[in-house]
Amino acid sequence: MDNTATDSMLTLVWVAAKAVYMLSMTFGLVAAAAQTTTIALVESMCGPFANTGEAVCRNVQWSVEQINGPGGVMLANGPTFLSLKRYDSMDLK
Repeated sequence: MDNTATDSMLTLVWVAAKAVYMLSMTFGLVAAAAQTTTIALVESMCGPFANTGEAVCRNVQWSVEQINGPGGVMLANGPTFLSLKRYDSMDLK
């Protein structure tokens, strides 16, 4: 990978981490009694763009692990942990 591709991937990981965090805060506040918040990821997991979908899935999973590692998302009633459920966009047609 050249530097441009590496920089793009790091930017994607950072954006995914922020998106996961913001979603967790939103859903965590709505469902404050829940101990786990599931985030759905819809990406291409087969066909010509499968490698892109798998890369996005790995990066979002990494973000979830980074958030859950130190104790999840701290809410007023305690920590909420994130889980990731992935869906193939081809299955939703």
